[in-house]
Amino acid sequence: MPNLDALPFPAYALFPMKKYTGFPGWGVMGSRGCPYKCIFCLSPKTWGAGVRFRSAQNIADEIEYLHREFGIERVTFFDDTINIPPQRAIAICDELIKRKLHKDMSFECQMRANRQLISPEVFNKMREANFIAVYFGIESGSDKVLRAINKSLTSEEAMRAVKIAQKAGIKKVAGFFMVGQWDETIYDVIKTWCFMLSSRIEASVAVCVPFPGTDFYALLRRNGLIEREPEWGNFNKDIPQVRTNKMSRALILTVMLFSNIEILILDLLMRHKLSFTITRIVNFGISLCKDICQKARQPRG
Repeated sequence: MPNLDALPFPAYALFPMKKYTGFPGWGVMGSRGCPYKCIFCLSPKTWGAGVRFRSAQNIADEIEYLHREFGIERVTFFDDTINIPPQRAIAICDELIKRKLHKDMSFECQMRANRQLISPEVFNKMREANFIAVYFGIESGSDKVLRAINKSLTSEEAMRAVKIAQKAGIKKVAGFFMVGQWDETIYDVIKTWCFMLSSRIEASVAVCVPFPGTDFYALLRRNGLIEREPEWGNFNKDIPQVRTNKMSRALILTVMLFSNIEILILDLLMRHKLSFTITRIVNFGISLCKDICQKARQPRG
C-alpha cells in the first residue's frame, strides 16, 4: 500500500513491553524498502521495488505514544536508511524537537553513506535531536568488493561519512561489515581491517549469508557453489555454510575469527569498553561449537 500513514500503530497494549530485553528501548519503522540493489540484500524481495515513507508527523505521533503510555526512552529506527532523502531525516528531527521528545528520549538509526546523502547539516540536526548512534552499512573497505556486490558506494565516500558524523559529535558512529562476499579475497579483507582501524569506527562483522531470492544466492548456484538446497536452519551471521568464488569456507571462518579479534583490540585501545565485544565473541564461539557438532554428526560419503 502506498500510504503508510493510513496504517494503525501496532497493538502495543497486547505486548508485555517491560519483559523485552531492550526495554525501555523499542523499534519503529518509518519507511519500507530501499532504492539500492545490493546483491546480498533481501529488502527488495521483502518490500518490493521503490520506497514508501511515513510522514514525520505520523512517526512522531507513534514515538510520543510509546513514550507516554509505555515509558519508552530509546527508539531505534528500523528503516533500511533514514536519510533517503536527507531532507526526510531533518524533518523527522525537527518534529521530535518541536515536541520536546529529544529531552527525554534518545534515538538510533541506520544510514546510507553516499556523498549525496551526507552533510554536516544532517548530523548536526541529528545531534540536536539526541540521536546518540548511527549505523552505516559499509560492508567492505575494498572498492573492488563494493562494486562486485553492487553496493553503489566507494570506500572514500564511506570514510567521509564516518568522519563527518564523528565531527558533528554523534556519540556512537558504527559500521556493519561482512566477510565471505562475492569476489572477495584475503587482500580485500585486509583492506576492510585497515578501514576499521583508520576510521576508528565501532565495527561489527558478519558472514555474508546467501539468502534464497537474492542475487548473491543466484551467483553461488550458477557457479556450482551451492550444489543442493542448504539447511537454512544452520545459517547465521557468524559461521559460513558455503564457500565463495574466491574464498574457501575455512578461510572465511578464519578471517571472521581474526575480524572479531581486531574489534576486541580496537575496543580495548580506543573505547575502553569490552562487554559487548566479548559477548559477540562468546556467541561466535557458541555458533562455531554448534557447527562443529553438526558436521560431526553428518554421515560421511
